Amino acid sequence: MKIEDMVMVIYNQKGIEKNFLCSFEHFIKKYATDSCDSYFEMAEVAAGLQETKQKDSSFFEMYYASNKTIYAKFCGSLNELRLFIAGKLNDGMTNVFEESFCDEESLDILSRLGISTDRSMAVAKFPHYEKLESDLVQGEIYHNFNGNDYRLMERYSDRNMLLMDVNSGQFVVGVGVDYFARYPQGEDRHSSLCETGIEWGSGVYLGNTPSTINFSMLRREYGKDKEISTIEDYRASLKEQFNTYHELAKNEILVDSVREAATNAMYEEFGTGKPDRFTASLNAGDYDKGFLGATTQEKHRGR
Repeated sequence: MKIEDMVMVIYNQKGIEKNFLCSFEHFIKKYATDSCDSYFEMAEVAAGLQETKQKDSSFFEMYYASNKTIYAKFCGSLNELRLFIAGKLNDGMTNVFEESFCDEESLDILSRLGISTDRSMAVAKFPHYEKLESDLVQGEIYHNFNGNDYRLMERYSDRNMLLMDVNSGQFVVGVGVDYFARYPQGEDRHSSLCETGIEWGSGVYLGNTPSTINFSMLRREYGKDKEISTIEDYRASLKEQFNTYHELAKNEILVDSVREAATNAMYEEFGTGKPDRFTASLNAGDYDKGFLGATTQEKHRGR
């Protein structure tokens, strides 16, 4: 069982909250069965609990009686697990971590992570990081050990990349991006508790409005030394830019404001949001005046 497969449970009875951990199967068999009168209700509980896997979701509530309630959600990360055990996710009520309520699988995970249940901020052993060789793929989503997920929008070089937080839509240039495996000390990358993710040496945070971001400048500053010396090079750079805008505008997981900003920027620069029409205009030379103006300026500076 992985950390994300554990269910964090708060058992509230007469204002006293007991926190514990268990597997999804254990929770359904022992707690959902007692509170549900039909298979339909059990299915609703299972579905409600599954929804807590969404980022920043709240606890799913199950009412037994006026003085007895259970709150449950899937664990989202190692940091959230530590906060839960330390009682930092409770609503200020008197609470304890009840180790005797946990199932064996969950206690085994805590032991392997070196997490104490004595409420001393649930200190864990420092995990081991192993750098992995990987060609990160444009368009794919990668986890970052800060708890966020990022879509790789564009590779400027082997280690400099334009990324976008898939939840907030914020853009960041990751400078010095590396890919790691993280796992408990004494284990290896094949451990069930192994996580993979990206880290970067420094980040340039750009906000979440594409129309205010100078993508061409970012390519020049953080990319490989690419000299645009031919019209083919120039058209290729325009195609990359159009594709970036188009992917943002059509990405339904982004908030409407980000998608609208990408759409506006696409129409302002290229006059269309349709890939086939853009390609036809590109091949017809409708955008070549930008290249011609740049080369004229370059020649003038050389005199």
